[in-house]
Amino acid sequence: MSQMSGFNRRIQRSGAPGDPLRRGTPDLLLWRVAAATSIQQFGGIWWKRRLQRQHFLSGPYRCHGRAATISMNPSWQRPAAKAVAEGIEGVAFGDLFLEDVRAYRERQLEGTGLTPIFPVWGLPTQALAEEMIASGLRARLTCVDTEKLDSSFVGREFDSALLSAFPAEIDPCGERGEFHSFVYAGPMLTSPIPISLGETLIRERFAFADLTMNGGI
Repeated sequence: MSQMSGFNRRIQRSGAPGDPLRRGTPDLLLWRVAAATSIQQFGGIWWKRRLQRQHFLSGPYRCHGRAATISMNPSWQRPAAKAVAEGIEGVAFGDLFLEDVRAYRERQLEGTGLTPIFPVWGLPTQALAEEMIASGLRARLTCVDTEKLDSSFVGREFDSALLSAFPAEIDPCGERGEFHSFVYAGPMLTSPIPISLGETLIRERFAFADLTMNGGI
């Protein structure tokens, strides 16, 4: 689940005073997209290019959107080296409480010259989800792991009614992979992204909501 609605201000007050990124707004977005991943599920490269053209992204962001997972292979080393050369000091991640995931990210950034920052780490996820919704963030659930959550949840609006409908064992931010989402409106966007909800697709254990940007990609 995206935490960008509160990301900038939390970056400013996270960690020790000398931490990279504490000084203000991030200026580089890294889009982590696997080459075989559904663009509807994770908001991939085609979405990014359309968002850039139509200026939905607000802030002084430069975007890197190569189809590469964040791992120490040549496709990640190149953008990491480029970021360092341009004065980027760290990478902020939206991880909340999974220690193994945090350790993985820390290992992958070793030797790159980039410091991993975790601005929302340890925050109560129910309160964080409620804060995101109250801030004006609007999102749709685009993927549901049907071994954790019923397929009827896919495509639903991420709102207070959804939080109330989640079973008790489901993390409100989907931190354990219960669901993924696409944010189409909020403080981080200059205007809402016009999307339409299409059919639901079932692929093995996962249910996907087919989202289309109105006007086409």
